[in-house]
Amino acid sequence: MIVVGTTIAAYKMAEESEWRSWLTHAEHMVMDARRNGHEIKWFCAIEVDRRGAAMFAPLIAELETLGGEHWTFSIDTKAEALSSDERLFHICEGRNLVTEFAMREAAAWILHLDTDLVPDPDTFDKLLALDHPVVGGDVPHYVLSGERVPGYDFPVEAHWNTAGYLLVARDVFRRIRWRYDTWPKGTGTDDPSWAADVLQFTGYVTLVRKDCVGMHRSLIPLEHRGHDLEIRR
Repeated sequence: MIVVGTTIAAYKMAEESEWRSWLTHAEHMVMDARRNGHEIKWFCAIEVDRRGAAMFAPLIAELETLGGEHWTFSIDTKAEALSSDERLFHICEGRNLVTEFAMREAAAWILHLDTDLVPDPDTFDKLLALDHPVVGGDVPHYVLSGERVPGYDFPVEAHWNTAGYLLVARDVFRRIRWRYDTWPKGTGTDDPSWAADVLQFTGYVTLVRKDCVGMHRSLIPLEHRGHDLEIRR
């Protein structure tokens, strides 16, 4: 089984593209996974506040049509609003719940996606072909690159990748959790911190298939997106 997992906060429900993009090619991806010998379980860790889960009804309904599941969680750090820095903690906790769900489901893989990313419809054909436990699809908006990896008849580079498009084998996700370390001389935000931990504790580098492309909205700082970021208690 492959768990296709994501996490979401309330502000993303204001625009359909913010909460629904990851499901754009859902039916095709189910067939793609089956061609590779896997079933898919869709999952979302939903962060709720005083308004509850009702505002996520469209997302929950879509998940139910796919046979997917959702969990809810809530964290009160006493912040008045989400910010670029504050959101990292919430995102990491949501992704760790994706990992917990995958562990309970005895999944072989997790495909981490951002809710506002449209994945390649042939994601599993392309990423599983690398035969590597930590692989990502390319997300051009991040402008990430690394050393070209030989031995493939398609373009592959070695570098840390956004967790918005990352396929991880059970041997890795059962041991590594999501965190961030933005202190001076730390490992950085969530994505590079996770990749650094994987390299240190498992020895695996992250490989990114460059012709497996995920389309993400522009990486505008959270505070400039025009969303309601107030935290309701």
